[in-house]
Amino acid sequence: MLSEEIKVFLLALTPVFETRASIPFGIVVANLPILEVLLISIIGNLIPAPFLLLGLSALERWALSGDHGIRNFIAMIYRKLLFNIRRRGEKYIERYGLMGLAIFVAIPLPGSGVWTGSLLSHILGLKPQRSIIAIVVGSLIAACLILAGTLGVISLI
Repeated sequence: MLSEEIKVFLLALTPVFETRASIPFGIVVANLPILEVLLISIIGNLIPAPFLLLGLSALERWALSGDHGIRNFIAMIYRKLLFNIRRRGEKYIERYGLMGLAIFVAIPLPGSGVWTGSLLSHILGLKPQRSIIAIVVGSLIAACLILAGTLGVISLI
């Protein structure tokens, strides 16, 4: 059986869920201390970013080099995902530069966050070293917004 802390960590690490799920789960369901949930969630959420920023080129080359089987399937999904992410996020980067990437990551809604922000950075050819800073800032802002919403300080609806 997994401890509640590990569940919070795994939720934060998982695309789509990220801190949007890990913080409310940790505080409301698991009844863990707020600071502990916040730290575990932020760490879990940020772990994939450097790997994504540095590894997407290799994954992309591998997936797009095949013309059959699983590679073709992965390439089809990847292209569709990239198109959707670019359509949603490019306007933030064009208007605000790297701060736009932070804003995009900070929006606590599905379709944004660390995973999507890392993909957006890759798609637009941003430097990983600079993007990681924007992604960290965005993740911290998102975590604070979600924490505030979970505690009832603000309403996210």
